[in-house]
Amino acid sequence: MSRFRLNIAGDFYLESSWIKPDLFDEIVCAHFEASDMNMVNLECPVVNGDLPSPINKTGPNIFNTDDIAPTLKELNIHAVTLANNHIMDYGEQGLRETFEFCANNAIRTVGAGIDLKDSRKPLVIDRDGTKISIINFAENEWASATENESGANPMDLIDNGYDIRKASQNSDHVIVIVHGGHEYYPLPSPQIQKRYRYYVDCGASMVISHHTHCISGYEEYQNSPIFYGIGNFLFTTDSKRPEWYRGLILNLGIDKQAIDWEIIPVEQDAGNFSLRFLDGKEKDEVMQSIEELNKVIANPNELEIQWKLFVEKATKYYLKVLSPNYSLNQKYGKSVLYFGAFLKKIYGSPLFDRHKQFTRLLNHLRCESHRSATIQMLKNYLKDHKQ
Repeated sequence: MSRFRLNIAGDFYLESSWIKPDLFDEIVCAHFEASDMNMVNLECPVVNGDLPSPINKTGPNIFNTDDIAPTLKELNIHAVTLANNHIMDYGEQGLRETFEFCANNAIRTVGAGIDLKDSRKPLVIDRDGTKISIINFAENEWASATENESGANPMDLIDNGYDIRKASQNSDHVIVIVHGGHEYYPLPSPQIQKRYRYYVDCGASMVISHHTHCISGYEEYQNSPIFYGIGNFLFTTDSKRPEWYRGLILNLGIDKQAIDWEIIPVEQDAGNFSLRFLDGKEKDEVMQSIEELNKVIANPNELEIQWKLFVEKATKYYLKVLSPNYSLNQKYGKSVLYFGAFLKKIYGSPLFDRHKQFTRLLNHLRCESHRSATIQMLKNYLKDHKQ
């Protein structure tokens, strides 16, 4: 009996201006055509007609139009993951139109729903007596579903663990696809590694992650592979970062007993976003870089060192965003910074006591009870004080 062939690729976002013939190399199309099932992460809603109102959030609000249908058909896409930080960029209407688009184009979905219960439902594939459950969830940003609100299936250690255990009792294999990680950082944090290994302990046969916009490494834990970042697949936004344009397709062969897998590196052209498989020296370079990342992932001490170096480099950015001066500067411009510098010179202290502020903030973030109360308070405030 032949194995069920499944391709899983990373983030997909196609602006209308880049929809064109010959976007994909012939070899890419032939590979997807030969597979039993193909899946990408649909990184934003698909809207039809008038654009719904964007939600209030940090970062850009992005969308696809239903003009992407021929492109997805050319790639022979059968299913999409929807649990990501952009799927609710245009609210409930944007998500509803996405469901309609997928249904009209015979594309199955997983990872989002009309409420939390609906969003947690796995995508079940039953082929020749082999049953596969795909569970998809995302880190909590601006898209998470709640008991009575639509959205993405949120990362919740307890809920996710229960869902994986339940699926493993009724399936031959459970594939967990997570949208999370630190953007442009090609390694998992020690906490992410611990979390993803826990998903395997709960019954996942494989864990696959995207969101970081760069390729990471992988490891085998309890005989189950964990891929910590497969990068972009097709994302038509210019970037100065070369890693933005490279990603991985995971080509899986599945039967009742096991899953085999192959890594296929791909690259978007930085000028016109045409997509091709890497081969020869370029492929060897990617595979070698993955092997180097794997060595770090396998070494807890080195993984901790690299994580601390990443945080050290990012400290200035995070402190700037957390400072009250940042919000004031966004609203009033640099004049507030000059005023703060004047007060510091006159009184010998900054405009705000950042040490006390960050001490309290640290406690509110790390304490579970404080954190849950703070999150609910901020959600209530933003709901009641819309811009």
